[in-house]
Amino acid sequence: MGSLDLDSGACPGPDSGCAGMAREKYPVTPAKAGGQDLNDKIPSFTIPHFDTPAWPAQESATMTPNVIVLTNGLSGSSVLTGLIAKSGYWLGDETKLREYNTYENSRLVDLNIRILKHSGFDWAHGLDIPPPSIEKIKQYAESKDQEEYRAFISACDRHQPWLWKDPRLCYTIFFWKHLIDFDNIKLIIMERDLKQIWTGQILRTKVPIPLDKLQIIQRDSYRSCLQFVKEARIPYHELTFEQLILEPEKSLVGLSEFLGKEISMEEFRAIYRGTLYKKRWSGFDYMKARLKFLGYKYLIREVIRFPRRQYG
Repeated sequence: MGSLDLDSGACPGPDSGCAGMAREKYPVTPAKAGGQDLNDKIPSFTIPHFDTPAWPAQESATMTPNVIVLTNGLSGSSVLTGLIAKSGYWLGDETKLREYNTYENSRLVDLNIRILKHSGFDWAHGLDIPPPSIEKIKQYAESKDQEEYRAFISACDRHQPWLWKDPRLCYTIFFWKHLIDFDNIKLIIMERDLKQIWTGQILRTKVPIPLDKLQIIQRDSYRSCLQFVKEARIPYHELTFEQLILEPEKSLVGLSEFLGKEISMEEFRAIYRGTLYKKRWSGFDYMKARLKFLGYKYLIREVIRFPRRQYG
């Protein structure tokens, strides 16, 4: 059985959306407040919104702020991260490679897995039901076992500006909060449409995950991100993959203003070569995915069960 794809957006295939790597993974739009009409008995939820803190981040006039991208790993964030990195951000000595470049600092990923494990969550991917415990991660942050994490941050700071992206950061960011100077951080939250994610998981990646379970995973990770920025009172920029590909000019203007760096359409097209101004998966594709999932469920009898860390 395939595993839940945490590629953060890039994906392989002849219709590749990522230059020099594989295709941008099944574009998808974030879950809307009140849920979506998915013909499933999924409880709705309300996404809280709050004002950006009145006080500005204290940025050095001579230092470009570092960037952290918070994402559930199914949001197209590899495209966004690769795009931002072209402006001179350090990604690490090496990045995690699958069949494409994730733009994820390999050492950061390893440390995030360690943080999850020490907080009682023994599942490397980080996305599961139930999710990692934020409270246990906070408790681990108060331990004396921090030397290795501080050394990593020092190594990153020697290469400023740096750029972090790893799906596990949706939860481990509560640990890093106590070690990082967030006055010198630009925080981005990236989401994607639930139906688009699920359609891609079923049709392209062949991961038989129930739609309602995927919505719970997406909801939990997004709520964790919002809880973090609310508790920490940190300004942030929110972007969906659909905004990026359906309204690229407008999205790049907003991103450029937030980062204080000019990001052009030419740079975007150099990273993303998929079709702009339309979604990746059609309504017909979604219906095909529903039929295929029924085959997984009732004929093959192979559907992902949760918690994943129990069933593997």
